[in-house]
Amino acid sequence: MPEALSSLAEEGAFYSSPIAAEVTVTNTSGPAGKDVVQLYAQTPYGDYEKGALVEKSAVQLLDFAKTDIIAPGESETVTITADKYLIASWDGTAHEGEGGYILSEGDYYIAIGDNAHDALNNILAAKGATGMYDEFGDSATGNAENAALHTLDALDDETYRYSEETGEAVDNKFDKELFASDYNYYYDGAITYLTRQDWTTFPKNYSDLAISDRMIEIHSGDYYDELQALLGEPEQYTLSTPADTLFIEMKDVGWDEDEKWTEFLSQLSVNELAIIVDDSWGQAAITKISKPANYQCDGPDGGSTKYKYGDKGNNTTYVGQGTMACSWSKDIMERRGYFLAEDAFYNNTSCTMAPGVNIHRTPFSGRNHEYYSEDGVLSYIMGGVQCAEMQRKGTVAMLKHLCANDQEANRRGLCEFMTEQTLRESSLRGFEGCIRVGGAGSAMTAFNCIGVTKVSSNYALLTEVVRGEWGWTGFFDTDANDGVNTPELCVLSGIDEFCLTTNIYKEIASSINAGDDKLLGALMETNKRFYYTYLRSNLINGLTVSSTVADSQPWWRVTLVTIDVVFAVIAAAGAVLYLFMYFTKRDSLGKRREG
Repeated sequence: MPEALSSLAEEGAFYSSPIAAEVTVTNTSGPAGKDVVQLYAQTPYGDYEKGALVEKSAVQLLDFAKTDIIAPGESETVTITADKYLIASWDGTAHEGEGGYILSEGDYYIAIGDNAHDALNNILAAKGATGMYDEFGDSATGNAENAALHTLDALDDETYRYSEETGEAVDNKFDKELFASDYNYYYDGAITYLTRQDWTTFPKNYSDLAISDRMIEIHSGDYYDELQALLGEPEQYTLSTPADTLFIEMKDVGWDEDEKWTEFLSQLSVNELAIIVDDSWGQAAITKISKPANYQCDGPDGGSTKYKYGDKGNNTTYVGQGTMACSWSKDIMERRGYFLAEDAFYNNTSCTMAPGVNIHRTPFSGRNHEYYSEDGVLSYIMGGVQCAEMQRKGTVAMLKHLCANDQEANRRGLCEFMTEQTLRESSLRGFEGCIRVGGAGSAMTAFNCIGVTKVSSNYALLTEVVRGEWGWTGFFDTDANDGVNTPELCVLSGIDEFCLTTNIYKEIASSINAGDDKLLGALMETNKRFYYTYLRSNLINGLTVSSTVADSQPWWRVTLVTIDVVFAVIAAAGAVLYLFMYFTKRDSLGKRREG
């Protein structure tokens, strides 16, 4: 038995250290090559979990390691270390219905294996089972020495009750009217979700499900006043104060230095604060504080613009993320992040819309090449590695598309219902790894809805979970030309930018000038996130306190304006021609009647 696995049986080891395995891999035959050692867990699934509707898989991935090339007869020892947080399960009934992550009472089996089937067979062998089969349907025996048992004597609902980053309570966020993810919230007991308890009712299709007027109201985004009421009293700001702090001077100011941030942002006017919400592949320079223009580009499989330096050729297109995830190589994924960031530098870009982190729910999704896996934990690991390298090299990683963007057909406004456990442990898990482990600086929201609430105006998701629980300081961008709700509702909910827009800032500024102080407070936070993120990117390369910047329009904005003008001229000419022909025809008919 691997030493680290056997140590799990020692008293207190389960809590005192991460879950780890030290495994020696020997090439017993054949040519030289690499191998992957995978670490899995089986967690308790008993009467408590069944009663609380806490669903669990028979075995789940924790982490993995890949060897170097091993020659025939040679060996290599690898160490795998996994975050124990990944074996916790969401229990919506914990803490008298407040909800939270639990570590169940009972037996925990930790196993290594070549794959999930192999690891499960090793666990079954440790339990004394026989008659197992492998992933091909062939008879298998399992290896009990590659599994270890630890028994937790009592349910633990405290270890992960509060956020490690913020201290905020980690509890049910999607069981309230405005943000309910579960259809049964609106019609109790109307649908049954897949469960290990009962395999006789599935699959089952539901049709003609009811939708109430209230559900339609929320779906339409008609709850701005209600959201305002949730936010408490707004802070008062005095804007357009004398400018004496430049953009570059904020480089080392910490996130928690609120006074310094308020002083810096108060130099700006309402329009200057609002202008950053328009993302036309970036934002223009702000000369007052010597902030240069910043540029953003798509996408998960390589930047969408041509190089500005070097040979000025086309950007590199990389192998799809799903294919690369099949390598089971963190080194390869790290190099992918490295080269995406390198490309970003050579095309003068500070933010790249990558990686994609949704899960593969169906082979017909249409965007699977942008996403890693059907396994949320594998996405958690691979995404975290890639994002960490992109951020290290100064490129802001913009995740796509938060969250549950599982189909392309009719994706605008599509309502997706799920339990909070499914949302947290499946659809959100990859994004959580990219943010909490990888430090991603940005994320693009999806077109769809969680429940009936559109993601781009889902305060519970954007602000309470991603920021409140995960401690995220990055900024949200909508998907292209989202248009799913009013800009004011989106900004108040946590959105920071609107992708491929040029005039939304005017609407935001107008509402603030009309006296919407809570919207101003949200916009100040938006700017703080925007500047804090870009001050930790390649945008500051070469900037000093003596640098000056000029406000210039990027070529794509000039192109957009030109197209708008051309179409306006064509439309005006068409209208004039129509009127000319109309009056000419009328005059001609009049003359005929007179004749």
